Amino acid sequence: MNVMWIVWIVPLVVGGVSVFFAQWRKGIMILKMLTTGSILLFVILDMLLPGTGNASPLFAGGIILALAASMIGDYFLSLGDSTFISGIGGFLFAHAGYLTAFLSLGGFSYAALAVAGGLLAVYLLVFLRPGIEETVLFIAVSVYVVISVLVLSAAFGIQEGPGLVRTLMVTAALLIVFSDSMIAWDKFIRPIPLDQFYILITYYAAQIAVGCGAWILSGKVL
Repeated sequence: MNVMWIVWIVPLVVGGVSVFFAQWRKGIMILKMLTTGSILLFVILDMLLPGTGNASPLFAGGIILALAASMIGDYFLSLGDSTFISGIGGFLFAHAGYLTAFLSLGGFSYAALAVAGGLLAVYLLVFLRPGIEETVLFIAVSVYVVISVLVLSAAFGIQEGPGLVRTLMVTAALLIVFSDSMIAWDKFIRPIPLDQFYILITYYAAQIAVGCGAWILSGKVL
């Protein structure tokens, strides 16, 4: 294996420390920024290296947008309930980036679209809706659910590149939805014990999977 893969120990270690301190709310914001920021940096550097991989500018731009917008969303969510919608807005742009990147490698999987759409619609309307009092907030959450479904469908629809890339992107999309669903449950239904611990583990794992998938698709590091 190419020695360059050793750099991924950085987000693994920083992310691990962030997860450890998450429940105590101590230094979590800077650690989250460092974790996602290091993944973003590695993706950008890999895209700048000369090579003959399959990563198109559209894919690279989508992943870079997704990770950068995630950092913005994290910042607003860290400020509390008053900026929750702004945080959702940041992650909407992140999902738009993932959607762009995944679609550049294929198209939508309509089977995944139907299954994910049905399950998340039930989750939204049956479980979350009673706990969301503000109309604007419900609309924002609904839009977020819709684009999450599209991202999942696009991940399952990936056709280009090694099979491992599709596996990593599908895994990342599922982890993102799972992490987001725990955030929503924790906020609108009832608190989850060790909520930040589980939310961050899935969140970081998704981002690392995306970053590693981008590296593999570029064809420069294997």
